[in-house]
Amino acid sequence: EERESEITDIKQMIKEEKARQKSNIIENTTKNASAMVSLYRLLPYAFLILGFIGLENSHSLEILPYLVGLAVGMPMGYLIAKKLFISQS
Repeated sequence: EERESEITDIKQMIKEEKARQKSNIIENTTKNASAMVSLYRLLPYAFLILGFIGLENSHSLEILPYLVGLAVGMPMGYLIAKKLFISQS
């Protein structure tokens, strides 16, 4: 009898928590949507795409050097940004 009431209570708590999390999903999505379309995130992609299109249109696109440049540039950009924008503790 007591065990059944505990199981019922636990099931009720789980249902309440699921309902609360569903409302939190909508709230978190609206709060974080601005970060998803941030200029700092979109500008590098635009630069990458426009660079690719520009090189392709001028018939000077070489895939291997382009990919090597990306492979070197991305970690370098990360390290520079980390040094400039993230304070060291």
